[in-house]
Amino acid sequence: MKKIFFLLSILIFTNCDQSVKNPNQNKNAIVIITTKVKEGMMSDLVKFMDSENVLPVTRKFKGCKSVVQFVNKENNIHVLLEEWDTAESHQKYVNYRMNEDESGAAQKHLTFAEGGVEGLTIIGNNTNYIYY
Repeated sequence: MKKIFFLLSILIFTNCDQSVKNPNQNKNAIVIITTKVKEGMMSDLVKFMDSENVLPVTRKFKGCKSVVQFVNKENNIHVLLEEWDTAESHQKYVNYRMNEDESGAAQKHLTFAEGGVEGLTIIGNNTNYIYY
């Protein structure tokens, strides 16, 4: 539960300079991905995410509006906050990463997580939110 409140706080604060929008007009999808990073591997994960086959590809993918990467050193947590025009656009991206991406970025991401897939949390299909 602490993790969810933490992630929601991040979402609110990253958008605090936006004006209030009508939730009926906002169909964007927010995706939050947290990785509990293996000890001593945070800088390697950040370099990996910055490499040409990972976040630059994500950002250029059709429907991606933004990607924010940040690190919580105290808890060894890496966070990606993605905004997509629709949940369907994000699903197409996931399909690309899992089935078509020859770089294997999704699988390589897991090598940085404590316990592999167990160290990864994905909160997706978040829509109809309001910026404050």
